Amino acid sequence: VMMVIAADEGVMPQTREHLAMLQLLGIKQGVIVLNKIDKVDEEWLDLVEEEVRELLAGTFLENAPLCRVSAISGAGLDDLRNHLLAVALKIPARESSAPFRLWIDRVFTVKGYGTVVTGSALSGSIGVGDTLGLYPAGSLLRVRGLEWHNSKVERIYAGQRAAINLGGGDTAEMARGMVLSSPVRGVTSNTWDVIAQWQQEISNGTRIRLHIGTGEFLGRIYRFKEQPWEY
Repeated sequence: VMMVIAADEGVMPQTREHLAMLQLLGIKQGVIVLNKIDKVDEEWLDLVEEEVRELLAGTFLENAPLCRVSAISGAGLDDLRNHLLAVALKIPARESSAPFRLWIDRVFTVKGYGTVVTGSALSGSIGVGDTLGLYPAGSLLRVRGLEWHNSKVERIYAGQRAAINLGGGDTAEMARGMVLSSPVRGVTSNTWDVIAQWQQEISNGTRIRLHIGTGEFLGRIYRFKEQPWEY
């Protein structure tokens, strides 16, 4: 992650929210960016950096590199690029030998080609001509073509963005939040075992937004009577 904080404003409520979300997402690597350094003097900048370091103490960003940059003057951008590359090289590659999985984030039709979906491959790989399962619909689709950053390719691997031209399905049954997966591995279920980390007190019947992959679903949360909330 690249966590950007405005030097002329410092730590804001939104900064704390972003940090909480990043920790819940399990992010392990990152770079801190103090932007807009052209709007403040050196003494103020030192105070903001100290405030940021205090906020990040005990988190995964505690020892992350901090870059002072200005998008206006370009100051510090080369240093930022170098740190981003160094951090990226530390991150282990996704497992390309695992079953293929991709959460759909866009669905559209291209004249002459038909249905195209886009997303980021979580695991595994697929090639032109392969068959994929669409979940939770359960239908089988054939991969007619693949693109990676506007270039046609024969295969997509874990960690890559992909545009997939699909055959054998109805565009109307596909939507953001659905999953493309290896047809012998996909399972549809309405029950999960989860570990929840509560950031605040929650009462029975509280409305929630449930985010799974690229999907967003509205619901309510209830506890079993014999199970007390633990915060």
